[in-house]
Amino acid sequence: MHHPATMQPLQPTTPKNLNPLARELLESFAGHAEAAEIVLGGGVALSHYLEYRDTVDVDAWWRQERSAEIVRFAEQCMMEMAARHGLNFRRRTWGETESLELLRGSQKQCGVYFYRSKIGPIILDHSVYTNRGYAQCDLNPEERADYVRHVCSVFDCGIFPEETDWQTFAGWKDVFDRFPIADSPAYHTFRHWYRWEPTTRGTCRIMPDWKAADLREGRTDPCEEMV
Repeated sequence: MHHPATMQPLQPTTPKNLNPLARELLESFAGHAEAAEIVLGGGVALSHYLEYRDTVDVDAWWRQERSAEIVRFAEQCMMEMAARHGLNFRRRTWGETESLELLRGSQKQCGVYFYRSKIGPIILDHSVYTNRGYAQCDLNPEERADYVRHVCSVFDCGIFPEETDWQTFAGWKDVFDRFPIADSPAYHTFRHWYRWEPTTRGTCRIMPDWKAADLREGRTDPCEEMV
């Protein structure tokens, strides 16, 4: 196992397989001052780090406060796209969520959803891999559990957590105990690293690269039970 301090931060890259309409929407935002107040999240943001599923929806948060000017900017970009592609534009609002959608008939083709973040301003890599330079001390237990699930899910896919996560999680044993993730190898790795008592393991569909290599080469790893 690598010590967390030896790992380099993962850098975002332009997705290669992004949905064409979602890509066009992001490109229409780029270069405008209003875009600086839009923070990406969800599957589209994650695709800048790891492309693992297709999505036509762009999830986003306000960097600070909701701005009618920025909503109008996004709305104008969407309406111009609708005109170019012969689509219909629909805007909906519920609570603090703004929904801007492109439709063909009644079928949604692409949408952008703006949410008000409960944990304050974040930037792109926070919304994807929510840890870099951001204190998590003000989260309630359910939000901490959600944070742990996010970090474990990307750790399971080969993205190594930063040292700040290892330090933070060391004080979150109550969260790990109350909200177990039985089928996550990362969850059990964290527990072993902190020398916490083991919990029931589930059946995980994700095979780590090192285990696949061992199977191909016919090797038996004596440390497998540790991870």
